[in-house]
Amino acid sequence: MLQRAGERERTGHFEEAQERRVTYGRYLRKKVKEALSSSATQERIQRGVDAALSAEIERIVAEKVKRQIEEVRDAQPVLGPPAGKILKAVAEATEFTVADLLGRRRYPSVSRARQLGYHLFRSLRPDLSFPAIGRVFVRHHTSIMSGCEVFAEHQDQEPIKSWLMHPTIRALK
Repeated sequence: MLQRAGERERTGHFEEAQERRVTYGRYLRKKVKEALSSSATQERIQRGVDAALSAEIERIVAEKVKRQIEEVRDAQPVLGPPAGKILKAVAEATEFTVADLLGRRRYPSVSRARQLGYHLFRSLRPDLSFPAIGRVFVRHHTSIMSGCEVFAEHQDQEPIKSWLMHPTIRALK
């Protein structure tokens, strides 16, 4: 099969371009090798490695400090009676069930009983925050804060006054 003159010329250009790419690749490898062997480049590499190493050490130290703080926070001694005991005492004094206290009903009588529970948790368990008490009662912490305020306003009124005098509540203190 015969090739035309134009096809031979194009094939030559492709070969020349391929040869130029190979030569340029060799040139780049040589320049990179020279640059890597220079002391300035070695110092830059070392500074980069040192900076990355310092950053990783800082990250690990911060992580360990965070874990240790959480361990110390979790290791705080429980102050006061257990949550279950407080809930049972409130349920007995108010004649509601623990399920009623933790439930969704918003009747005023049940709400007052819950507020008594909030108050008792705040006064008997200073180790518990509002969010922690909220988790016990399955409520948002702002509901606990509001309930404590309302309880303070109504604690001299019945039935709260008699609930506070109940023997099971008095035994908690």
